[in-house]
Amino acid sequence: MPELPEVETVARGLRQAILGRRILSVTLGKTDFIDDPAALEQHLPGRQIEAVERYGKFMLLRLSDTLTFACFWMTGANCAIPMRGVLAASPI
Repeated sequence: MPELPEVETVARGLRQAILGRRILSVTLGKTDFIDDPAALEQHLPGRQIEAVERYGKFMLLRLSDTLTFACFWMTGANCAIPMRGVLAASPI
């Protein structure tokens, strides 16, 4: 897993590159860890990226009407998991 400074570097870069932009489309590769991949492909396009935040070694992408949790695997590859319900409503 990447160290905290590396995650912060990625978060800062993403803030500069994608903050305020809209998601146009979603293409998923590996989906065996996502409960409902079709829902992601259907509901994420059109959402605006409102914030990119680091929470420890994890990143949160706050989108209009939803929150996405982003993590880095041991290899540095990333994954994104939509959070809903109590977790999405709770302030961090």
